[in-house]
Amino acid sequence: MRNSTVEVANLCRFYADVHALNNVSFNVEKGEIFGLLGPNGAGKTTLMRILATLLLPSSGNALIEGLDVVREAVKVRSIIGVYLAEAGFYYRLKVRDFLYFFGRLYGLSRTEMKSRVKELLDFFQLEEKADEEINVLSHGMRRKLQLARALLHSPSVLLLDEPTIGLDPLSAKDLRNKLRELSKEGTTILFSTHYMPEAEEFCNRVLFLNAGRVIAVDSPSSLINKYGGFQVVEVLYNQEKLNITSKHLKSSLLNKLNEEKVDSVRILNGGRLKVYTKNADEILVGIVDALQKCKVQVRSVSITKPTLEDVYSVMITENEGER
Repeated sequence: MRNSTVEVANLCRFYADVHALNNVSFNVEKGEIFGLLGPNGAGKTTLMRILATLLLPSSGNALIEGLDVVREAVKVRSIIGVYLAEAGFYYRLKVRDFLYFFGRLYGLSRTEMKSRVKELLDFFQLEEKADEEINVLSHGMRRKLQLARALLHSPSVLLLDEPTIGLDPLSAKDLRNKLRELSKEGTTILFSTHYMPEAEEFCNRVLFLNAGRVIAVDSPSSLINKYGGFQVVEVLYNQEKLNITSKHLKSSLLNKLNEEKVDSVRILNGGRLKVYTKNADEILVGIVDALQKCKVQVRSVSITKPTLEDVYSVMITENEGER
């Protein structure tokens, strides 16, 4: 292995017969923003909890700045900042006192705490709530407070499990900008998200995880160039007048189209579907004809280049088909 900030080798975690993680290996370099992507149940949170020293692996090992997350857990905790969506609060504490409490646990001096708490309250726009109890905060404000706690001791490695969920678009953008600044200063960030445009725009590299296995690791642009050798036919249709189920619509499309020319079909919310193909021009008429035979009222059809979300969708579908 290279001398990376985070080094994971053959990491496994079993729950009875379930392989939550199955021989997961990857490295993360200093200052890198590294995205963990995968469907629900893929193993992302399990991986985060192992790296955060909150869960023991069944086998394999993980190092953070050369420290073993099992044998040297106390030292690891001093250099990482952790944000887990399910983390709880001491709800009767006031916001400022909550941060001071964790500042003392991290060993910050009174001067350091005062400076950091003020900085983070200002950044997350919580200064007006600083003297209120946590239990009166909105869901979004509580998430901001969790993030402030993770950043309190200026950790060299941040483990963030879907940190932008619950934040309004401006707050999420501000958070990403702050994390970019930290990355430029040398902070290493592991960042999980279900929002593919966020990962494509924000992460230096991403890891696709499915059913506990790594299926791809690379930069978003490289993954699109390497695996995105297809076109995307996007169709908008009148969902209100759809008389068949989405499952039936998908199977009907696959049956009516030449399977050799179609990689995958996705039915999306809001009366949208995508057909992934290497022969968009050849099958465009066939797609419209197949939809009309299903009595689908087509509103528009367009051909676009694949995004990271499209590559992810095709790869996850293919991976599930192989199992």
